[in-house]
Amino acid sequence: MVAVDSNIIQFRNLLALKILSSAPNKVVIKSLEVDQKQVTSDDLSVIGDMLIAVDLVLDYSVDAVRINGSETNIRRAMRMLLQDFQASNSSEVSQLVNEYPDLTKANQEMLLRLATQIKNELPELTNYSVSYLLTELYILLRRYSLGAPATHQLGQIFTSEQLALIQSSEKLFVLSQSLIKKISEVIGAPLSEIEIYYLTLKIWLGVQD
Repeated sequence: MVAVDSNIIQFRNLLALKILSSAPNKVVIKSLEVDQKQVTSDDLSVIGDMLIAVDLVLDYSVDAVRINGSETNIRRAMRMLLQDFQASNSSEVSQLVNEYPDLTKANQEMLLRLATQIKNELPELTNYSVSYLLTELYILLRRYSLGAPATHQLGQIFTSEQLALIQSSEKLFVLSQSLIKKISEVIGAPLSEIEIYYLTLKIWLGVQD
């Protein structure tokens, strides 16, 4: 078996992340070029095979590409890819934020401020849990900036017990509201209210660790 160059792997991961972030919108293939490196049919074939593993379909033509699949699977794939961008398994928050691709300095600083807010309000959270929540916020930033999230699908994942749990966790719910509001302000558009419930559940799970 021929080893694949690490630069090619990183390039394909970056392509996949951009396409996932933009779903279900079409992305012009020419716009995916990085440092004049062209996207090949081999690149798209490998990305397509990778996405099949998370029940997503890569649909592409000569000049454009898009992803078909559920919102939960899109975010699942984004989380998997973001793990590959990390230089190490460190849970250090500042290092994690620096390794997020295509993130402006201003948005890096914004995420670090949100990390501080989370730590101050929930000091019992581990660095791993805070890092996980920051990744969720980064995904929100990308999905709402570049794509069109199918948030009605997120509402379908909650059981009645989970909804009752979220509604009874006032402190976590208020924190989620604050975090979502700040992401919304950066994007310049409102996020679906279901994102507050989704993030509250993620925070609750982190508190349980």
